Amino acid sequence: MRVLLNGAFVAPEDARISLFDRGYIFGDGAYELIPVYAGKPFRLDQHLQRMKTA
Repeated sequence: MRVLLNGAFVAPEDARISLFDRGYIFGDGAYELIPVYAGKPFRLDQHLQRMKTA
């Protein structure tokens, strides 16, 4: 699993945020589901690009 942090995908154990981060304080967040067919993510590049530009 990778998480998007400050515009970069990092391993969850490497993700660090400030205790004063708005998302942490107010529970702001975003997630996206990626359908998988025959073990392959469908349009993965488009999903990752959309997450980077959101």
